[in-house]
Amino acid sequence: MNLLADFGNSQIKLALYDGTHIVVQQTFKNGEAWESTLAQWKKDHTIGKGILSNVGPLSDQEVLDRVQIPGFLPLKSFANLPFTIAYQTPNTLGDDRLALAAAAAKHYPSRNTLIVDLGSCITYDFTTAEGVYSGGAISPGLRMRYRAMHEFTGRLPLLEPSVPDSIQGTSTSTALHAGAYHGIWGEILHQYDTYSKAHANVLLILTGGDASILPKTLKNTIFAEPNFLLEGLCYILQLNETT
Repeated sequence: MNLLADFGNSQIKLALYDGTHIVVQQTFKNGEAWESTLAQWKKDHTIGKGILSNVGPLSDQEVLDRVQIPGFLPLKSFANLPFTIAYQTPNTLGDDRLALAAAAAKHYPSRNTLIVDLGSCITYDFTTAEGVYSGGAISPGLRMRYRAMHEFTGRLPLLEPSVPDSIQGTSTSTALHAGAYHGIWGEILHQYDTYSKAHANVLLILTGGDASILPKTLKNTIFAEPNFLLEGLCYILQLNETT
């Protein structure tokens, strides 16, 4: 049994993978007792190895020390990836972005893909049909935009995210909702349009916790399953077992 671990900025996702499919998984808010769940899994299953995607506050070594599985390694320890990296600072490239690109390579080979992950931050990652990860962009996520508008102004309230009825707000609260939501949607459309002008038949893959709020109206768009990142980790494990 293999352990898949996704340590993000706002949540931790753990799963056990038997080489064919995910057997069990659980999601925790950062700070919750994920270690007790893992301890029970270690009693119930033989876990030989695994892979860690980590962009959270703990260092890789801190996670490894807490997990205590000898064959459990950080993503960047695995040499074989389903793409080449054309990125000036590959060591600073987030594990989550690599895992998502691997999932795209598995499910949509020989396609130009723009992967948009709507989490604490929004990441844009482009992989070419020739199998090259060429980079992307990072921008504030939905809740970060609400928080910034509140914290960096004197009077704007802190609101819970909500999908607006219109692009035109008619009150402070509806204007904040319209700005946050349509700002993100417009940003995604601009990114997609720009890549589509430079590359043929670009597939847009939307994933992450806030992807579900977006309109499902754009052609050549896939709303990825919640386990898309974990599937990328599975694929990287497979590649390193057989090569």
